[in-house]
Amino acid sequence: MIIDGIDLTGFTEGIAVRDLYRGKCSSVPPSCGVYVLFRNVLSPPQFFLVSKAGRFKDLDPSYSAIEVRKAWVINAQIVYVGKAAGAKGLKKRIRQLVDFGFGKAVGHRGGRLIWHLRGHQTLQLRWRLYSRLNAEKIESRLIKQFKAFHGKRPFANRNK
Repeated sequence: MIIDGIDLTGFTEGIAVRDLYRGKCSSVPPSCGVYVLFRNVLSPPQFFLVSKAGRFKDLDPSYSAIEVRKAWVINAQIVYVGKAAGAKGLKKRIRQLVDFGFGKAVGHRGGRLIWHLRGHQTLQLRWRLYSRLNAEKIESRLIKQFKAFHGKRPFANRNK
């Protein structure tokens, strides 16, 4: 299956962010890999003016309304591409992401724009296992494929 120019062959089936939160990411393996967050719809989103994410070290995770609208990629489903190359892999990184999105003060500021999306709890997350050394390269390649397809990086990827 190809979404937004990214081949998701070998990725898991999608799991809703709210289900990952409720289950404390118990279905996610502690292995290294990459993950994508996507919407199942192409309709224009609605945005919160203030992010629903946590305040890690008392930092406001919000972007301005102008920045949020400017970052949106029209007709895209994928909103974020991430990697997990640390010792505890995907399980720890995705748990940090999800907990941060549900308002906990957790150190996962990557993808902060995600938490401006109304209905972010219904976003779907898929992952694929890769070696620690390959995770960084694969993440960069997937973002590059998205950019080739849409002309800009995914909505919540601000650095690559």
